[in-house]
Amino acid sequence: MSHYLEQTQFQFFFMLCLLLASLFPLVATPSPEQTAFEYFATVLVVGQYPRAKHLYLTGRSEAQAHVKGLFAPCFPDTGFRAFWAANEATDAPAVPIAYRAFSRFKRASAFNRGGTQVRLYRAVTGLGGTYVYLAVYKMHHFTDHYLVKISDAGEVEVCKQGEIW
Repeated sequence: MSHYLEQTQFQFFFMLCLLLASLFPLVATPSPEQTAFEYFATVLVVGQYPRAKHLYLTGRSEAQAHVKGLFAPCFPDTGFRAFWAANEATDAPAVPIAYRAFSRFKRASAFNRGGTQVRLYRAVTGLGGTYVYLAVYKMHHFTDHYLVKISDAGEVEVCKQGEIW
């Protein structure tokens, strides 16, 4: 009887562990879009947008992947210009962006006319890394285009191009 009790307790303990493990999913590697957003939020926002009280985003990436735009001169001497020229925009499912840990970011389901907007596009992989395009703009003022490169080794480089309206 004692052996049966020990076996039952072990089974109960094992099932309890499985239940608890299912409540806490394994830590996943963040998406390249999330990595680019976190770099933007922690490093670039402070220096580039000190007067912006809030930056608005939808909480998801756009449903398109591309590196088109003003980025041809980015990353010189790496062959990026040829990669840029050959790249075409493709549709891709949007991915969620975790932004709530960054107090300056607010969710907006539509464009907030007076606020500074952030749009993040799906990642494009190739040429020694992954590239994520972020557009930051304030209607009738400016648009800043960032191309965040996350190398295969995890290093981050940024190319910024801008337009004034």
